Order: sequence, then C-alpha cells, then structure tokens
Amino acid sequence: MMIKFSDFPLVARAAKAFGAALCVSLVLPLPAQAADLPAETFGPLPRQRIGVVRDGRLHCLEAADSGWRRCRSWQALALPNDARRVLGNEHVIAVVRDQQIDFYDEEAKSSRVDPLALESGWRVQDMVNGEYSTEPGATLRADGQLKARLTADPDSNVTLPLDCPQAEGRRVFGLLGARLWALVGPTDLRVVRLQVEAEPRRMVCVSLPEGDWSAPAGTDEISVYALDFLAVRSGATIRFLSRDKSSHSWQAARQSNWDGSKGEPIADLNLDAVLAQPVRTIRPVSEPPPVDDKAMDALVAGLVPKSYAWAERLGQRFVLVAQAPQGAEGERLFGVLDEHGREILAPVYAAVEHHEQTGRFKVARRVGDALRWGFTDEQGKVVVPLEYDAMERISNNGDEPTVVVRKGERWGYLDFATPQVLIEPAYDHLAVDSVLTDGYGEGVLKAERQGKWAVLDTDGQALTDFVFDRLEGRADGYIGTQDGQGKWLRVQGKRIVETGLLPPPPGPGGVGMGLDFPEAGVVVVREVIPGSPAVKARIQVGDRILQVDDQQVTKLNPQQTIAAIRGALGSVVRLVIQRGERRLTFKVKRADLSAR
Repeated sequence: MMIKFSDFPLVARAAKAFGAALCVSLVLPLPAQAADLPAETFGPLPRQRIGVVRDGRLHCLEAADSGWRRCRSWQALALPNDARRVLGNEHVIAVVRDQQIDFYDEEAKSSRVDPLALESGWRVQDMVNGEYSTEPGATLRADGQLKARLTADPDSNVTLPLDCPQAEGRRVFGLLGARLWALVGPTDLRVVRLQVEAEPRRMVCVSLPEGDWSAPAGTDEISVYALDFLAVRSGATIRFLSRDKSSHSWQAARQSNWDGSKGEPIADLNLDAVLAQPVRTIRPVSEPPPVDDKAMDALVAGLVPKSYAWAERLGQRFVLVAQAPQGAEGERLFGVLDEHGREILAPVYAAVEHHEQTGRFKVARRVGDALRWGFTDEQGKVVVPLEYDAMERISNNGDEPTVVVRKGERWGYLDFATPQVLIEPAYDHLAVDSVLTDGYGEGVLKAERQGKWAVLDTDGQALTDFVFDRLEGRADGYIGTQDGQGKWLRVQGKRIVETGLLPPPPGPGGVGMGLDFPEAGVVVVREVIPGSPAVKARIQVGDRILQVDDQQVTKLNPQQTIAAIRGALGSVVRLVIQRGERRLTFKVKRADLSAR
C-alpha cells in the first residue's frame, strides 16, 4: 500500500499547545500517483502523537518522558482497501474512502458514528482542510475550483474559481483555515496565502517567500506541524525542526514546540525500533456496535425474580445482578451478565464496578471482616489478584488505568490494565496529584517513609531523598519544607527539571498596595489603600514598579516581589516606579496594615 501525508487543522486544545492550528492527514494516492510516493509515511496526530501506516494498518506512536513508544490508547487500525486518507481530530479517527468517510472513536465509548457521503466530483487527494469529528467540514481544491462544505449546512457547497499554480504537483497543508497553505514538494516547502479578488471573483495564491524552506539532503518526506515546526523523515528516522524567527534558520525542535514548557530537544524517532516494541494498549480504537437498548431492558426485566433477586444495567453491554442475602445478617452478593444473558462473573462478589475505558471489572470478596480487592477482564478472567486491602483511584480525566493500593499497612501503585505493579507496596503512604500524572497515570507522586516525604516517579524510581517534612502538589510540581526552609520542585513528565528555595515569609510591615502581575516581569499597582503609607508617598493606581530597593522586578516572581516590598515594621523600602514617561523613586515607611 502506498501512502502520503497532507494536513488539516486540529482542535483548539492542540492549537493552543502548539501556538497555531495543527494539521494532519495521511493521503493514500490514486493509482496514477503511486509511482511518485514512498511506501511508508508518517504525520502528526493530536496530543504529541505520530501516525504511521504500514501493511495497511494505521499505527500510533507517542512521545513519553523516556522517549518514543507505541500509544497505549488504541491498537493499530486496519484500513479499508478503498481508503484514500486517514485523518485524526481529537479522539476521532476519520478514514476517507472513495465515496464516504468512516469515523472511529478511539475513546471506545462508541465505536463509530454515521459515515459522511462524499460527492463524486470531490477528489480526496486534493482535500486541504478539514475538521473531522461528528460534524464534518471540508475545503477542497478540485478542477480549478475551491469548494467548501459548511459545517452548519453539510448539504451545501460554496465554490470559487482558484488560481494557484504554486500548488501544482505539491501536497497541500492547510494550516490556518483555508487561507494559509504550506505547499510541500519533494525537497522544499513553499508558503502561500489565499485571498479573494473581487473582479473577477476568484481565489488566488500569494507567495510568502519568507516562509519558504529547502529540505536537508537525504530527506525522504516532510510533515508540517505549523509554519515554524516541521518533522522530516530520512529512512526510518524522523527528526523535528523549529524555525528561529530572528536568524530564519532551522534548528532542533525543543519541548517548547510541543507544550510551551522548557525542555531538551525532542528526541529523534526511529520507526523500526518503536514499531518493534510490544503492544501494551489499554483499549482498541473501535469496538463492536452497542447493543439494542430495548433488548437490554427486556433482558433485565426477565431476570427478576425468575433467576436473580435484583438486576440493573451496567454500562452499555452488561447487567449487574445479585442473589438474595442469606439470613437476616446476610450480605447481597453481585455478579455480571453480558448482553446475551451469559454469566461473566458469578454472584459471589461483595462489590463490582465496571471501568469501561480499560475493559476491567473492579471486584471485592469478603475475607473475614475485611474486603480483598482485585480486577478481572470482561470475560471474567482475574487479571489482578484479589489480595489488596484498599484501592484508591486518582482523578485526572477519569480514564487512568492506575490505582494506589494498600496491602496490610504498606502502600504501592498498580496499573490494572496491563496489569503491572509499578511500585511495590513498601511505603507508609503514597499520594498522587492528578495534575502531575497523564491519562495513563504516569508522572510523579509523593511517598512517605518514617514521617518524611520524597518524590518518586510512577515507575518507583526515587527522584529525591526522604527529607521533606511536607510536600504539596501544584500545577507544575511540588512545594515542600526541608529543615524549616521552603523549597520548590518543578517537574516535567517523570523528571524534576528545576528546583529552588522559596523566599522567607514576608515581614509584618506593608505599604498598602494591591498589585497585578499581567505578565512575567511586569508589576502594576492595582489599588492603593486609603490612609496607607503608599497614599502618603503619592503612589497611584497604574504605576508600574520597576525596582524594589536594589532588586529589578524582572528577576523576581510575584511571591518574591511581595516579600521584597514587605518587611519589618518601621523600616523603609525604596520603590522605583514608571509613570507614563517619567521614572520616579519613592521611599516608603512600612506600617502595620492589619487593622485596615
């Protein structure tokens, strides 16, 4: 099978992460084009992932802290014989065929949505823009015309003649809607802007030479993420490049091109090595169609009281059933049937929960006065032994296949989908902050041992010693206390990438100002408290603080700025302020503002 990539804008979340609307699609060429195209292709999928087609299947690879790996969110997707393109948008995979587009839901909550019929005059290889979720929208270059299918009215087209000779013989990447295109040839990239001319009314391409680029020697294929972020393939190796706007040169892309954070260069991706890895998926990209609701309701109604004392629906495809308690103090025991009424779990469990995303049942059996917890698959086979005294889910997107577990008095960390014990139960306590782990439950957590805390990665590797009296999670890491000194730790994935000491607590004396920090290094007076030292010094709302004593505020974070302004009662702080075109210096005596 021969394939090639083109682009379409992705969802707003991906656009925000990359700083521009991202684009991706795999183009399977028509027979007349087959001789010009390579047998392997790649291209960006949402959420820092790469799509690769081999042997008629779409494989998903993702960036992880330790390098590249197969995606765990879905298995390789078999493509129909008449497939011409594959598009990815949010969690929907759209396969464009000769006459229609089929949709696959990789979140596995519904396997497919209704296909979209394509008009016979639309050439799928010339699609340049599309947002393919459950609401189709597309822009196409076809027979010298630019056609748009409107999302609000899928049955209508808007057609304009198109004059774009620069696009002939090139793949078209629509980056920012239909008005900005990257045109990729065998060895270079051209950028054009589409604009409407009134007389005669038509669409024309205007070249933007400042965005043009020539591929390095040995490049086999180019994939465009944004106009300043490319990936190039040489053989089985993919490298990532970003454009330096000041020097107009292309350099190794860094993590900031992925997610806006600081970081090392994005690692090269070797397709052969990653595709050779074992598949450790959580769930396939598609499932059998959901069962008929009326049939399921009839099944439930027929079970009570003929076969069970109680029954109700459990998700789309299962029925939770229970036997009557034995004796006055008896406990109701639960089991599970499938949509055909076949017994999946016998009614011997004290508790049953269904985790639809991973296809697992969390179950508990009573042993004496205690419950022992474990997991089975959807065929009833035990995948995690029922030997844990407690299991605590973390909450990120609700789909993580991980739990914090307790065995006796010791805590560990478990992936119940694979299944794999990630951290053996050996700690006095483990606590996971959901913002510091991803959708697979991977990242960092904190562990307690003998009254002291440390940071571990979710594979159990200690990232710090057990030296902290406390650790509190925040959006980008932890803040903690060690020997009375505050310390912050910034994390990225499974690593601590930066640490520092917190400033001492501000003194009791203040000057009576409310401050805004609209951007890094900018401090603006938002309010001045009546009767305060700031009023007496004639500081005004809107003044911009440049310096506190001898410290430039551009080198301070908000907490450090506030701490520098506050201090001992009766002491004096010198503030350098910008007011309009004037630079002013004030000496303000700190006072007790607690009663104000």
